[in-house]
Parts: sequence; structure tokens; C-alpha cells
Amino acid sequence: MISMGNKNDAIDLLTANYEVVKERLNAGTKGTEEAVTLDIIAPGYMAVGDLKFAGSLLNMVFPLPFCYCSFFSHFGILYNCS
Repeated sequence: MISMGNKNDAIDLLTANYEVVKERLNAGTKGTEEAVTLDIIAPGYMAVGDLKFAGSLLNMVFPLPFCYCSFFSHFGILYNCS
């Protein structure tokens, strides 16, 4: 979407996904689904050039409980890129 020049549409989609995750986190749901969704939208924010917000998304992931070591190493790689 971004490479096709639809940056505003991409930002709208990223924002909508972030708002859903934020609502779930505020409601007390803190699981793998939320961590994975944050992991998916963080590179999108990097692609549109919002590295600061992408970093804050990844900071939201670390307190979430999850037990997949491969996820954790992936988060660390993304975090170091931001």
C-alpha cells in the first residue's frame, strides 16, 4: 500500500489497528494476540517514517505476557532498528 503511493490509506489502517489493540489493552486483555498485532503494525509505522511511534509500540510489547522465545527475539530485532 505504501509502495503504491497510498501512504494516507496505510496510516489510516495502521491507526485503526492500533486503536483496536489499545482498547483491548485498556480493557485488561494482555495476551499473544495483542503482542502479535503490535508487532505487525510497528514495521508499518516504520515504513511511513514514524520511527518514534513504532518504538513506543514495541515498548508496549515488552510488559505483555507471552511465552514464545521466537517472538521475543523478533521484537528485539525490530526494537533495535527503530
